[in-house]
Amino acid sequence: MCLLGKARRHHSPAYVTVARARAEARTPCSVNPLLVTDAMPGSEDHNRMRWASRRGLLELDLLLGPFVETEFPKLDPSLRDDYRELMACDDQDILNWIMNRAIPSETRLIAIVSKIRDHNAAKLNR
Repeated sequence: MCLLGKARRHHSPAYVTVARARAEARTPCSVNPLLVTDAMPGSEDHNRMRWASRRGLLELDLLLGPFVETEFPKLDPSLRDDYRELMACDDQDILNWIMNRAIPSETRLIAIVSKIRDHNAAKLNR
């Protein structure tokens, strides 16, 4: 006896119509959602960056999490764009840049990396 056949649910036509409309409204996979900024409400952008700041390294979570919570909403638009670009970089590179072991290869990332560094240094000095 196949358990999958019994587990299958039949949806009403109204549910299928709504689900299909939602699927068609989604952006294509090739669009990077981190870089979409036009017509995005501030809180949605902040939430996206909050999730993007959750990385594979605990050290980065501890360094980026508090920064994005308190400082990201206060950043000017160009630094927000730089932060989005930073989130597209490898974890090891970001950690090395924030820990001042290396300098970002993209010069525009230097300003946001130093902001993150300053924020974390101020937290330690409290």
